[in-house]
Amino acid sequence: MEFNRQRSKIIAALVQMNADVVGLIEIENDGTGATSAIQDLVNGLNQAVGATTYAFVEDGALRQPNNTDLIRCTILYKPAAVKLYGNVLLDTSIGIFERPPVAQLFITTRTTQPADTFALVVNHFKSKASGSGLNADQGDGQGASNLRRRGQAHGLIDFIDKTVKPAGTRYVVSVGDYNANYEEDPMDILRAAGLVVGSLASSISYVFSGLSGALDHAVLTPNLVGRAAVAKWNINAFEPEFLEYSVAGAATVVDSPFRSSDHDPILIGLNFRGVVTAAGQPKNEAGGQLQVFPNPAPAAFNIRIVGLPKTERLTLEVVSALGQRVLALQGTAETLPANISRQTARLAPGIYLLRLSGAGISQTQRVEKL
Repeated sequence: MEFNRQRSKIIAALVQMNADVVGLIEIENDGTGATSAIQDLVNGLNQAVGATTYAFVEDGALRQPNNTDLIRCTILYKPAAVKLYGNVLLDTSIGIFERPPVAQLFITTRTTQPADTFALVVNHFKSKASGSGLNADQGDGQGASNLRRRGQAHGLIDFIDKTVKPAGTRYVVSVGDYNANYEEDPMDILRAAGLVVGSLASSISYVFSGLSGALDHAVLTPNLVGRAAVAKWNINAFEPEFLEYSVAGAATVVDSPFRSSDHDPILIGLNFRGVVTAAGQPKNEAGGQLQVFPNPAPAAFNIRIVGLPKTERLTLEVVSALGQRVLALQGTAETLPANISRQTARLAPGIYLLRLSGAGISQTQRVEKL
């Protein structure tokens, strides 16, 4: 009975999400046969939305290797929306992951050009619950097994760079339960490698013993900034445990997505026809003018500030399309152009907002770095 209630609530959540591609974790690690957990879930989902609407990525493993758990990561997709591009990719590195990341490249059905391929990677890092020796809780607020998760972050970077990208894509979305909050070491390691954590530091996806945080993330290659929108759908973390299938029992509302899991899902929108419009379109509320060139910029941005005294004190901020401030410079109309050129040469490709403010100007310009 508990299984039926759990299954119904998960299907209800998936139906409402209506995603073209879905990453799942903690699916029973019993293969992909006719009686497997993943096949049963797809059967139930298609019964709700229409036969053959969803399929799962076949990894060919009767049991995913190098697992110490009975659970696995897996991927669903809509064949009418995307096509498989190449074979499934499974990281089977010895001694790094308890649950190996799984990846699949997809291509939109409107084109067969490799430029529109993208990869989804699904992860489940080691939990904070236990660890010994160097993996014991170090009292730094990151819980147990932080060293293990740091190693898994490095392993994920290698998997993306050496396996996923060479399979035929520049665009990678890596999702899952990283068991690390936004500012913890594993996420810092991913950012240091040039990847972008596609959600705000204040977002929440999990509540445990009254403490809230974000253990679940969408990590993007920087060329997806401006082409991806990310949000956490808070249908689980803040909901009372009584709504769970295992607590409410027969009182469970089985057609409701609320508390279908203890973690919240992450919703991601990708746009390959053009950049996602960023908040803060070009506007000029005072007398000066900020000019940005070239745009798109193959290397550094160049700016020109006109209509202001050369001694006017100004602040120039560079903000990613995900709302993260990546640069903040102060100077004058004479000194800022040289400084911004040097600084922006090091920025990753993507969409950025340049915000210039001072006594005589308040303006935002959008620029794309190729």
